[in-house]
Amino acid sequence: MIDVTARTRFARGVRFRCTTVRALLEAESLDGEILELEGGKVRCRGVARIRCLTGRGIIEISGDLFCDAIGMTGELRCSGNVHCSGDILVNGKLLSRQHVSGGNITLKGMLTTGTVSGNALVIRPLHSAMFSRFGMTQYEGRSEADQVTVVDLDAGNLQCRLLKANTAILRDGTMVEHAVCDTSLSLDTSSAVVMLSGKCHRAKHLRSA
Repeated sequence: MIDVTARTRFARGVRFRCTTVRALLEAESLDGEILELEGGKVRCRGVARIRCLTGRGIIEISGDLFCDAIGMTGELRCSGNVHCSGDILVNGKLLSRQHVSGGNITLKGMLTTGTVSGNALVIRPLHSAMFSRFGMTQYEGRSEADQVTVVDLDAGNLQCRLLKANTAILRDGTMVEHAVCDTSLSLDTSSAVVMLSGKCHRAKHLRSA
């Protein structure tokens, strides 16, 4: 096990079983089993191959990220693609300039990406009195994706150009230019779809609480 408690740089070719990051970790690439953030920050200039990414902190990856599971609080920023064979849970921010793919994807905060695909996608703004007290409002903003392709979507405050889904629930000011839904599309009064196609020809309005 590697415990990063001061600014550390991994040499090229380092492979780890478990690394806990409490300070700043820099690397040309990452290759390991478990990367646990304990309030630390990780900067990777290339490709990251990590079986499990967990904890709380910030990780910045200039290349692609390949993993089996993500469960973290903080910010995950990836200039390339995020490929996760399992589930993704992020409380905070998930930013990818290209594509995010996973099983069940849950974002409590903000998602910004080119395209996203998976089994289910849930997006909720992250409201917290603690964050507001310290002026940390960056997790309450609008999520953006050029294209969303999932089986089931439940999204709040999402801006999307093209949505392809079996079932979709749109809340909290979600705006979709073109939705292709096969089973059902439901939305509240603050959300809108410009064009709807697919086997689902009508949108259902959510009941007020």
